Amino acid sequence: LTAARVQAATDSGKTVATTDTLKSMKLSRGASALGVGIALGELSLEQIERDHDRIGRDWSLFSGRASTSGGVELLNHEIVVMGMSDDWNSPLAIGHAVMEDSIDVDP
Repeated sequence: LTAARVQAATDSGKTVATTDTLKSMKLSRGASALGVGIALGELSLEQIERDHDRIGRDWSLFSGRASTSGGVELLNHEIVVMGMSDDWNSPLAIGHAVMEDSIDVDP
């Protein structure tokens, strides 16, 4: 979300969730991760629909398998899905865990 896009939305009679560009990236990442959580059955749509202000604030709403990114320069959705199969036969595998913090390294 940029100032120009906020103005364009306002000019067309629409509203935006925020006019703060940094907060818009946070909301974009949060909404994307919660969408993954809903798709994978980790969350229900009802949990999110009750109060959109909870996105990025209520830490009980999260996906243990989503990794998302957002930036003001992005205009389209880009989705990459990775997974494993019981039939997979290789020394390489994919795993996932909840990131504890932005550095997230073992002590």
